[in-house]
Amino acid sequence: MGSPAAAVVREVGELLQPLSSIIKKRGSSSKPDPALEVALDENRRLQRVVEETMLKNQQLKDMVAKLGDEIDRLHQQRAAANKQTVA
Repeated sequence: MGSPAAAVVREVGELLQPLSSIIKKRGSSSKPDPALEVALDENRRLQRVVEETMLKNQQLKDMVAKLGDEIDRLHQQRAAANKQTVA
């Protein structure tokens, strides 16, 4: 099974399939459809937001993992210091 980010990308791709068929039909028309242009622009903006959000989520996940490692290291350090003071 893939990562959650890959699942989101797949879902977005599936949602955009109908839009892809509209884009293909667009090539056969000589006059651009204003509603289609608006939809395509909105799609590009939304896709950019999804990509940026996924990147930020991955960065936050990495930061949380590093923070967890640091907390674990500090707990171990404190436990070792407590053993030395008791001994």
